[in-house]
Amino acid sequence: MTPRHQVLVSPYVTHRHPAYWSEPGRFRPERWAEEPAHRAFLPFGWGPHTCAAAALTLELVAQVLTALLRDHRLAVSPHSDRPFTGPSLAPPPFRLALSPKATRLLEERAHRVDRAVGEALRAAPVTNRFVRETLRKWSSPLVLTRVAQKPLAVDREMLEPGDLFHLSAYFVLHDPNEWDDPETFDPDRWLPGSGRGPARSCAHVPFGWSPTSCIGAGLGTIELMLLARLFTTRYRIDAIDPQNVEIVLASVPLPAGFRGVISRRGDSS
Repeated sequence: MTPRHQVLVSPYVTHRHPAYWSEPGRFRPERWAEEPAHRAFLPFGWGPHTCAAAALTLELVAQVLTALLRDHRLAVSPHSDRPFTGPSLAPPPFRLALSPKATRLLEERAHRVDRAVGEALRAAPVTNRFVRETLRKWSSPLVLTRVAQKPLAVDREMLEPGDLFHLSAYFVLHDPNEWDDPETFDPDRWLPGSGRGPARSCAHVPFGWSPTSCIGAGLGTIELMLLARLFTTRYRIDAIDPQNVEIVLASVPLPAGFRGVISRRGDSS
């Protein structure tokens, strides 16, 4: 392979490979007591491309599980034994039953998170507009696969329960019927009253569609805002040849032709 070749790496396949895992098909939490830092554990990517928010995400998941299990009265009733597979893996439909105390606790924490997200977005309106426009222009993943849960009529096509269909946030976010000049990167389209925002609120779907939209949309937006702040206050990105930098569309939008240096601001070395 040469530096221009694209390589596909699947954490899903790696996590089920018997060469790396004992009984990979079994759900066995105790395996982490035997080997807490497994070299083939790649849920957040690998090497320099590992998700920067991996530790934070694990901590948040642990806190959610702690809240759910506080009263030891949690019932999960799956509707199927197979997950949805596509660009990402989703669990099968399920019903979750919580005790009243756990429900109140989750509601209180959810309200606190909502308030924190709202305050962060209002405190940095320029950065918020920049991040929202970035998510609109280069949304990810490009295509989602879903299973019809009930009969659906789409134009002249009819979908029956169990039929697979594809959704593309990218196409919706670039639809000239929904957006003014959609191929132009314009953060100011998000200014109130600009007239260049989405024609309909349902056209802004960088985190998917309700009711299966990403539960971490608010957190993800704030993380991107913090990253933008780091790159404008503590670090500097200098592209060697910025005219050759472009975004290519693969399974997700990827930068191509980017060569440069990331340095700490104020570092004279």
